[in-house]
Amino acid sequence: MNSENKEGIKPLLKKLFPRMIIINVPVWLITLIWGFDLTMIVGLAVGTAYSIACCIYLASTINEAVECSQGKAKGKMMSCYAVRMLGLCVLGYVALRYDFMNFVGFLLPQFYPRIILTIMNFLEKKK
Repeated sequence: MNSENKEGIKPLLKKLFPRMIIINVPVWLITLIWGFDLTMIVGLAVGTAYSIACCIYLASTINEAVECSQGKAKGKMMSCYAVRMLGLCVLGYVALRYDFMNFVGFLLPQFYPRIILTIMNFLEKKK
């Protein structure tokens, strides 16, 4: 794969990751106001880390898929989706089953990439 394709998504990820971490700050502050809950902090930390890992995995899979035939690319993308959803289900189950991690705290960061990309797209259209 040429370096031009590999670099295509890195600038987006470099913009996305710090913003994902920054979004946690108001949520942590709300947690402190409503009463400190360590399980929420753990859930947010694990959820944010998992969301970032999924973005990196998705980006690398996309980079690999563009070099493949259509059928092989579809298979790669479907397996990527299955692995990400399996991880989400397993970690969600752990959050529900055990008391060390808040389920909502874990699930909330899964929406951060969509929220950030929507806002970035809206702001770019305004310019």
